[in-house]
Amino acid sequence: MAIVPMDKVVLLTHKSEKEGLLKELQREGIVHISDLKESNLIKDYPEFSPPEITPELEEISSNLSRTITFLSKYEERGGVLSGLLKPKILLNSEEFEKIVNKFDPIPIIKKCAEYEQRQREIATEENHIHSLIELVSNWIELDYPLEEIKSTDKTRIVSGFIPNHINVSKVKESAHKIEAFSFEIVTETPEEIYCIVAYLKEAAQDAEEFLSAFDFEIVDFGELKGKPKDIVSELEKDLSKLRDELDTISRSCSELVNNLPKLRILSDHYTNLISQKTAENNSIATKEAVYIEGWARRRDYKKLESLLEKFTSVSMSKVSPEVDEEPPTDLENKKPFRPFEFITELYGMPHSYELDPTPLLAPFFAIFFGLCLTDAGYGIILAVLSFIMMKKFPGGKKLLQLLFISAIATVVMGAITGGWFGDAFKRIPFSSVRSFRKSVMLFDPMETPMLFFLIAVGLGYFQIMFGLCLALYDNLRKREYLPALFSPIMWLVLLNSLVLLGLSAAGIIPKTFISYCKIIAPVAGLCIFFFKFLYEKEESLFARFVLAGFTIFSVVFYVGDVLSYLRLMALGMVTAGIAMAVNIIAGIVGGVPIVGVIFAVIVLIGGHLFNLAINTLGAFVHTLRLQYVEFFPKFFQGGGKQFKPLRIENKYVIIT
Repeated sequence: MAIVPMDKVVLLTHKSEKEGLLKELQREGIVHISDLKESNLIKDYPEFSPPEITPELEEISSNLSRTITFLSKYEERGGVLSGLLKPKILLNSEEFEKIVNKFDPIPIIKKCAEYEQRQREIATEENHIHSLIELVSNWIELDYPLEEIKSTDKTRIVSGFIPNHINVSKVKESAHKIEAFSFEIVTETPEEIYCIVAYLKEAAQDAEEFLSAFDFEIVDFGELKGKPKDIVSELEKDLSKLRDELDTISRSCSELVNNLPKLRILSDHYTNLISQKTAENNSIATKEAVYIEGWARRRDYKKLESLLEKFTSVSMSKVSPEVDEEPPTDLENKKPFRPFEFITELYGMPHSYELDPTPLLAPFFAIFFGLCLTDAGYGIILAVLSFIMMKKFPGGKKLLQLLFISAIATVVMGAITGGWFGDAFKRIPFSSVRSFRKSVMLFDPMETPMLFFLIAVGLGYFQIMFGLCLALYDNLRKREYLPALFSPIMWLVLLNSLVLLGLSAAGIIPKTFISYCKIIAPVAGLCIFFFKFLYEKEESLFARFVLAGFTIFSVVFYVGDVLSYLRLMALGMVTAGIAMAVNIIAGIVGGVPIVGVIFAVIVLIGGHLFNLAINTLGAFVHTLRLQYVEFFPKFFQGGGKQFKPLRIENKYVIIT
């Protein structure tokens, strides 16, 4: 339960050894390089600022990423999980260096860029052809070249359509009122009536007003020539040619897929090279020297000194941080708690002066997750899947380890509540299975929901009280005795007095508590009120009075926080309910003659996998919410800067 102590270090080196120094620091990964571009020294002496990263490096890195993304579409798929969590490439340092030095990615990058560009062009052409086919297909019954549908010196001829809800006979009747007006229907669809209209130009105004009244819209065929059916035939041939070209491109790309491992290795190489150049860019440089500031873990200081002995012109010294300067935060927890660092990091790193909440939330998270699923069968499946993925995809994935621990907790909580794929163990016609279920079960939430209710509320109340105790410990640790007395202590006294008062009034505990709590609770409330009133920063007495009163009103918020833990019960009951429904449906379809067993198996596998997936997500999200919204605000602020040493970070490669 510790935040790793940090030392601020300054490195000074001659430019001739700059690159070698940064490579060694990156290889060891023990120094967090500070960004000095915004420092006062750079503002006073801008000429000390080093050059920006060369655009060539960023360009080739970007091109490699784009090429990898493009070629990955043609890679063989190994299922959903392998698509999400691709195994990394294992190779030794010699193989890595050989590929970096000898493999030239430029020809492949250029080819893929050409193929990608041509695919975009083909997609545009296909969309254009499809729109033309859609346009001309409505006129397929017209056995007449489209280019000949044109006006003469005295006559205007136009093609177009009117909505199908309009009465055509009414249109034809009304058309007789206009001199030399012809209206011929070509095609009728459920939406429109396509037609050709001809009229004398001298009657153009009357004709156009007449057509406008019937929502007539003109169709322009542009440069299309020939009969509609011939045009459609030619367009479909053009589409076929484009598809053939796409197939050719796909085959060519499939042949290039063999280069993906090398491209990925190079991508990691250039990413790390850019990190190295970024660290250089964050330093200060003169014509001959380079000045680097950073942070190192206190335990790594001797190791850093030993590393620098390789260089003749590098000197290092330990310096004191500035008054308002805060060191980066690195978490160090024992192995069982390490996966839960994922939750802390997701919320925000603690400041250097705060407690590390990781081991404090770990047991709560595991228990709450298990209560949300409450099914031992689901827990076993989740544990097996997490374990397999941890072994198959090396690289220390905290999320998978977190899911594995939470799955084990789910097995325990499911066994306690009798959940084995819903009520499947109750339905199995084997007495030994039913006896095993009863022997490990403490209660059935479906039969005694109020007990589940009390457990959820009790756990919530305990975690909130624990959060206030942590706030008290943190105040005492920082020697903030007055805030410790009038904030967490008084809140603990007030809230517990109110709980005892309620239990006494309900007859659950002796009535003698009522008289004591009626005195203790108001005294604690007044202490909280006056402390807030006296130490509030607002100058206005009225504003301070209102804020102090609002602080006392926070009792209601604590009640809301406790009730929020009822989501543990709700999600647990939902998981069990859906699992039971799946079993019932499987039993019903299983009665169908001949194919019933097959349908029942499909329902059981599909239904339980869906229930597992959707409620695992729900359990994770809602358990996370309880930590972030109900628990953390009681003692934890977060928002610290994470310790990110300059180190080799490979997305695709593991160097053995």
